[in-house]
Amino acid sequence: MLPYHQVKFMKGDCLRFVKLISSDIFQNKIVKAALWIVFLIHTTMTIITGYFFTHHLTPQEIFGYSPVFLEYFYIGTVILMLLFQGKVIDNIPGELPLWVLNKATRKTYKEIRKEIIFIHVHCIANLIVVVVGLYYFLKSEARDNEYFFPFRFFEDYCADKTTILTFVYKSTFPIIGYLFFVHQFQLMYFTQHIRYQLMILINHIENLTDVAGTKREDKLFYDESYQEETRKRLIFCFKRFKDFVLFTANKYTQLSNAVIIFMLTGYLLCVSVALNIIFGNILSYMRVTVMSVGTVSGLCGLMWSSQSLENIFEELLSEAIKINWYNFSESNKRMYLIFLMHLARDRKIKFSANYCLNYGLGLASARATYSIVSVAINIF
Repeated sequence: MLPYHQVKFMKGDCLRFVKLISSDIFQNKIVKAALWIVFLIHTTMTIITGYFFTHHLTPQEIFGYSPVFLEYFYIGTVILMLLFQGKVIDNIPGELPLWVLNKATRKTYKEIRKEIIFIHVHCIANLIVVVVGLYYFLKSEARDNEYFFPFRFFEDYCADKTTILTFVYKSTFPIIGYLFFVHQFQLMYFTQHIRYQLMILINHIENLTDVAGTKREDKLFYDESYQEETRKRLIFCFKRFKDFVLFTANKYTQLSNAVIIFMLTGYLLCVSVALNIIFGNILSYMRVTVMSVGTVSGLCGLMWSSQSLENIFEELLSEAIKINWYNFSESNKRMYLIFLMHLARDRKIKFSANYCLNYGLGLASARATYSIVSVAINIF
């Protein structure tokens, strides 16, 4: 671990692969153009599907087409976010200078390295799920037109162009599959960078009073050099924590409305997957398996990322409370108390008064999905 006040900033990016697959790739003009094309194709077909739902299809047919129809609301939201707010995590080191990881203790550094490996393995595993899913979804099934309304629409109203239109529609599947995981990767990149930096800050808080050395505790209150060094260390930790608070508050403000939309469309996605699993609407067991694994993996990644950031803020407060403050001067005690008051504030990723992005939201989502699916079963 570096000396207490010596600061070195990270020149590279320990999560650069995660940033590449979740942000950098979408800054390319060709990729943006592809996103617009996918958005226009699927938005058009979703509007057409919605029209037929209300005018021509039977309740049983609506039930069959609903899973694919509901999925698009999530994908459409993802595309719009990438097009209009695609640089949310583009320059985190520039907005919040990141300490080098060896600023941490050896134990913390090893823990961080293990988690970095885990995150990369998780991301690669999800990409493999996308590839496997594409193999099974691009293969034509005999009854695909009973569950993908666009295929039926092409056959009924564009018979002479069915082949080319089906090909164009299926050509969007690789992008659609990839987009299911993009915001999970982005959230991981954002939360874990903050978390690693807070882990290093915790090390500093743990060592805040080690300046006392072998001095007798009953003499520290009157030791000016001890009090001055303690004051500098408190200011050092307080300023660093303030940087995190301002940075995260700015990001939460940028994303607050988007998170609400993602919550609603995410519910629809969960309902869609649940209907597919229960009724086998997409026919192939492998399709169901891939969708289930991908959805569970994505939701777990989102919940874990948010919960881990929430936990590290709580751990930060817990360590600060353990500081031996009784030998501090009166001014240092006041500064320490102010520091604790800021640490004690709620630092959850909130998007409403009652809901935060954490494990609790995952349970609430599961209950809401169960309720909606139960109602749908009774209706149809």
